[in-house]
Order: sequence, then structure tokens, then C-alpha cells
Amino acid sequence: MVPFGLTTAFIVVPGLVTATLNLRWYCIDFQRTKELSKDGKQQVPTTRGLLWFVRILMTCLMMGRVIRQVEYVYNGFKSRDKNLTEDVRKRHYRLMRCEDVDASCIRMFECFLEAAPQLLLQIYILMEYREEEVTWLISGTRAVSMLSSWSSLAISMVSYQRALRFSHDDCANMSIPGSILYFLWRAVEIGPRVIALGMFASQFKWWVFIVVVVHWIGMSLWLLCQKTHFYQNQCEEKGFNFVCGYVLVFCFLNVRDGRTRYRMIVYYCIFYVENWLFLGFWFYFTDAKSQWFYLPTLFVVSLSIILHLIFQFLYYGCFHPLGHGAIPCCLDCEEHTCFESLCYDLEPEENYTMQTEHVTISV
Repeated sequence: MVPFGLTTAFIVVPGLVTATLNLRWYCIDFQRTKELSKDGKQQVPTTRGLLWFVRILMTCLMMGRVIRQVEYVYNGFKSRDKNLTEDVRKRHYRLMRCEDVDASCIRMFECFLEAAPQLLLQIYILMEYREEEVTWLISGTRAVSMLSSWSSLAISMVSYQRALRFSHDDCANMSIPGSILYFLWRAVEIGPRVIALGMFASQFKWWVFIVVVVHWIGMSLWLLCQKTHFYQNQCEEKGFNFVCGYVLVFCFLNVRDGRTRYRMIVYYCIFYVENWLFLGFWFYFTDAKSQWFYLPTLFVVSLSIILHLIFQFLYYGCFHPLGHGAIPCCLDCEEHTCFESLCYDLEPEENYTMQTEHVTISV
């Protein structure tokens, strides 16, 4: 009964959060359009009432990302319509790119709010009921389900990063090899993290919620210290920081310009120390020492650290959109402003944190 309740919660709560974000972003669109029209700075066509009705209806049906993708395709076709004027085509092209970023951002949050905890729950159930005899069909279904959840998390990060760069004319797009390497980087970062949490949960049950909440609050407070500027309203700003802080439970997410490497170093030191503690407690206290997965689990999580570093260095050194060798391995002594880069923005370096229609996030 408990797994059923948790599964339901992991579906309903993410749907409500992403629907709220989607509706709020539509409201911000409406307010900005109204301000531009009122000031006379820009001729902005009024959105029809029928479209607003469809947007709200689809969002309430937990399909907000779908309607954004439909608008993305529509604006894409309009941007290529030769019967329209050049200015109108450019406006549709800008709208297309904004819708792509918003849809990708919502998908990323939805994946981490829904797929990540469900993957953790699947590992817990697999460990908790491992003594029960199951058919090959059930085992195969479980494996496919877990692999799809894992891959969807990494894919959501890649798709958002690609959409984010595509939405800006002054930023180079990610290449296919770069996207593949970025996917591998995120996959070996997220997967072992969920495995470590799942193993810890299988042994210590509800204690996993405590450690996750502590990490979540700590990361959210760190984001608040970085003085982000997603919203004008401070309550919305703090709420959005807490949503981003939840993503930081599973992987790194950059929200400010500056020396990203310092933030990464601090984050990944905490990240991997936690992984080793989770796995170490399970490794010592578990009664599954005679099971086939006992030592391989430790090996996989350990190997992931090496693979993570290799994929990350290869991406930044060889396949980053800025070009091969564009990002220096070491900084000059006068540029070692580590403390400031952890909490405030400096001049941009290897990661672009780009302004979208509503929020600014870099991954």
C-alpha cells in the first residue's frame, strides 16, 4: 500500500508543480505583452481568447508541455511562410525558440520531480521484495522501466541545454558528438546517485527522506545565497529556487554566470561524499552480503566517478560549443576568486547562463 501511495504522490505532485509553473509563465507572457503594447515600444498581436482557453485546459490536464510543443511547431511553420512579411516571420521564429526552451525546461523539472523519485522507489521495491519469485516478463518489465526512467533524466538535461543554446543567436549550438558526450556525463552522474539513495533506502527506510530533505534545503539555501533573479516577486523567486534545489539532489544545475568550475568542485565534493556515505552504510549494515549484486554495486558506483570525470573533461576540452581548447584547464592566479564565484556572478566563462523568456538556468 505504501509503494502505491508514493507512486501516486510522485505523479500528482510533479504534475501540480509543473502546471503551476506553466500557468505562471503564461501570465508573465501576458503581462509583458500588455506592457509592450501599452508603452508602444513594440507592436505585439493580442493572443486570442480561444488559445488562452486551450492553454489553460491543457495545463490543467497535466499536458502543458504538449501545448507548448504544438505552439513551437506552429510558430516554426509560420517562420518559414513566405507569404508573411520578414518582421512577422522573425517574430514567429523568436516565439518558436522561446516555446522550445520553456517546454524543455518544464520537461526537465517534470522528469526530476517524477522520474527520479520513481526510479528510486523502483530500486527500493526491487531490493525489498527480491526474495519473491518473479517471471522473466516481470523482471524484463522492471528493467525496461528503470532504464527508461534513468535515460529520460539524462535526455531531459541534454534537450534543455540544446534548446537553451539554440534560443540565442550569440551562442554556438551543441554538436551531435557533444550532445552524446553530455548525455553520457549526465547519465553516469544521475544513475549511480539514484542507486546509492535506493540502496540506502532499502536498509534504512524512511531515513532516506531525512537525508534528501536536508540536502534539498542546503542546496536551496545555496541558491538563495547566489542572489538569482528569476522573478520580480521574492516569494516566487524563493519558491523557484527550492524547485531548482530539488534538482540539485540528483545532479548539478548552474543558475548564475561566473566561474562555474568552483561551484562544480564544491558541489561534486559534497555529492560524491554523500554517495559514498549512502553506499557505505548500506554495504556495512545490509543482510544481502551473499547476494550477487553486493560487490558489483560498489564497483559500479565507484567506476561512475571515473567515467563522470572523463566524460566531463572530454566535453569541456574537446566538444564544448565554444570550440576545442577554448576553455582553459587552469586560471591565472589573479583570477582565483573562488569565494565570490560560489555566491555571486563574475564575467561568464565556460558555461553560459542565458536569459529565457522567464527564467535563467544553465545546465
